[in-house]
Amino acid sequence: MERMHGGQLDEEERRGTAESVNKIAAQLGRTTLAAGQLLCRVLQEGGELSIAEAAARGTTSKAQVRELVRQLDGLWLAHLQPLEYDDPGYRPERIVVRDAIQDHNDLLHGYDFFGALRHHIVTREDPSFHDVIVDMDFSLLD
Repeated sequence: MERMHGGQLDEEERRGTAESVNKIAAQLGRTTLAAGQLLCRVLQEGGELSIAEAAARGTTSKAQVRELVRQLDGLWLAHLQPLEYDDPGYRPERIVVRDAIQDHNDLLHGYDFFGALRHHIVTREDPSFHDVIVDMDFSLLD
């Protein structure tokens, strides 16, 4: 957690953060390879990606992408936002990373892990989302 949060955490916060990250790691360990890769693509796009774009990038069908999202949703990692018709335009059906607070997420408990991870990945050159999410190399965050 030292690399991800620098010296910003006191000992109690560090322990709480490490406990949260261990729970998240356990959930990520339950995903299939394809679901983990999809989650990486969504994170690379800032936490939101349309079903059509995910299917095109993963060279798979929209139905298969929806099935992967169902898996991620069951693990409290990401969910499907329905098609929205609003003015001035519409937003297509899309995959959204779970929000730590708005979703009343039992896994994240108010800890914006994905936001912190995105910030960490963009400010460093060595780790990638794939390294952490798919390869489960959380030592890159220490």
